[in-house]
Amino acid sequence: MSFFSLKSSLLALTAIAGALALKYPDRALFDEHRENVPHPDGLPILGSLLTVSKNKDRYFEFLLEIYEQLDTLTFRSSSLTIQPNFSNYNKSDSFKDTFHNFLGDGIFNTDGENWRLQRRTASQIFHVKNFQTEFSSIFVRHIQVMSGHIFDKAADLSQPIDFHEIMLKFTMDTFVEIAFGVKIDSLLKQVEFAESFDAIQFHNFRSLVFPLHTVTNKIKETLNFKSDKKTIAQHMSIVNAFVYDIIKERRSQPEKTEEAYFKTDLLLRFMKAKNSKGNLYTDEDLRNSILNFIVAGRDTSAQTLSWFFYNVMLYPRIENELLDEIIEFIPDGIENDTVKLYEAIQEMTYSHAVLYEVLRLYPAVPGNRKQALKDDVLPDGTVVYKGDEITFQPFCQGRHEKVWGPDAKEFKPERWISEKGDLIKMDGGKFVAFHAGPRVCLGQNMATLEILIAMVLLLKNYKFRSFPGHKVEFSNQVTLSMKNGMKVYVEKR
Repeated sequence: MSFFSLKSSLLALTAIAGALALKYPDRALFDEHRENVPHPDGLPILGSLLTVSKNKDRYFEFLLEIYEQLDTLTFRSSSLTIQPNFSNYNKSDSFKDTFHNFLGDGIFNTDGENWRLQRRTASQIFHVKNFQTEFSSIFVRHIQVMSGHIFDKAADLSQPIDFHEIMLKFTMDTFVEIAFGVKIDSLLKQVEFAESFDAIQFHNFRSLVFPLHTVTNKIKETLNFKSDKKTIAQHMSIVNAFVYDIIKERRSQPEKTEEAYFKTDLLLRFMKAKNSKGNLYTDEDLRNSILNFIVAGRDTSAQTLSWFFYNVMLYPRIENELLDEIIEFIPDGIENDTVKLYEAIQEMTYSHAVLYEVLRLYPAVPGNRKQALKDDVLPDGTVVYKGDEITFQPFCQGRHEKVWGPDAKEFKPERWISEKGDLIKMDGGKFVAFHAGPRVCLGQNMATLEILIAMVLLLKNYKFRSFPGHKVEFSNQVTLSMKNGMKVYVEKR
């Protein structure tokens, strides 16, 4: 190519870039602003790409700042107000596509008849008798394991422990036993599955909010091919091997009795159920169901327990009030009678109020990407068209003054207690920690019970203190995790 030809080509490219920059002065290429919908200003052609990349480690805090700067409840494809027409919104195609390699067509990643059948099958284990006996017994037994093998030793040796990591192991052990009849004992030994499970979730979430992550991660894996660090493909192999081993073991076991079947065995129910095509579930279908329910049953409870105790350590007044209520309702030895323990938990108003305040400010699922089935108008007047993707933001909603008033960012359990001393039930569109509409959390009562049983038995026996110099930060994933865990010291009471 001659000098003049090269110069002409560069001039042409410059002219095209200049024309595009004039057409897209504050947004990404081919992105069009919706009329009457606020939006943050971005860079010509690139839009918010660089800003999102810069803030990817504090994604939900970054979104809250935009809501506050624009003084709005909706901007671009992000909103705090989907109610009251929640049933008009399915899981978005982008979410389902990104997570399909991990979750397949499981309940967390599907809609329609497939979702309804899975929900109906799973719902059969969530009844009061199971809460009072089977569930509570499993929770108590694993709390005793956790106490004897971890907390007592940490207290005796004055050694710091990662509370968040322990909660993830605790909820993994309890949920896998409850739902699938398998004891993995991750509290007592290293389980490779858990590390890979978390790594895949982190990777997929990053890919969802920052599409270039998939490319940059692949480059890193290629450049570090001699590294001991596992690739996403290797993590997926570990997860699949773990789950398929469970399925293989269960298929080889003799049929359970009718009495055992109607207790807690979620996997057996799915093995007996039929999918939306009228066929029995394949091993792949069962694999998808197991992973989806572990996300729902293990991660959400572990994150909430961790943020609960984070705030207990942060606010001594709240810890003292919780202890007063524990003294009133939880006598020594009550854990040996799980029916009485269950009934006592239901009476603990202040404990429930603290839990709801934790969920308001630290929702287990901080963001939820949806897609409109029909045209709609959000409560703030924003027009949504069929096929539009919109991300509902519980994390931002719980901290926004337009929703919760001037004290929105304050941790105040008292906001949940009426003048008569009763728990206040917030409007379904205001408090959505357990989701809303037809997809309201199926296991919310089980999660509440597990969290409060763990809280009362641990707080009754131990005092937890923050490890000096350790900063607790958000890790932005499908669930609101802790980036570097939560190091604490343990003292026996």
